Amino acid sequence: MTVEVQFSERLSERVGTSGAYVSVDGETTVAEVVASLSVEFGAEQLAAGTTAVRESAVGSESLSARSTVTPGDRLRLVEGA
Repeated sequence: MTVEVQFSERLSERVGTSGAYVSVDGETTVAEVVASLSVEFGAEQLAAGTTAVRESAVGSESLSARSTVTPGDRLRLVEGA
């Protein structure tokens, strides 16, 4: 199962793509998702201060590194100010 991750415009320019899919088993933390993306795209490209937002049909929710995601979730990573 996967989590869909979309990158903000600035992050897209840095990593070279608008999004990615991350394989997850059950509940996984945002930190684990970002660590997986860092392996693929480079830790320097996903700078500290990146914010994760869970998006759904009813709205969006800011997440912390310890927040959990589950298969089927959609996240947007936004570079912090």
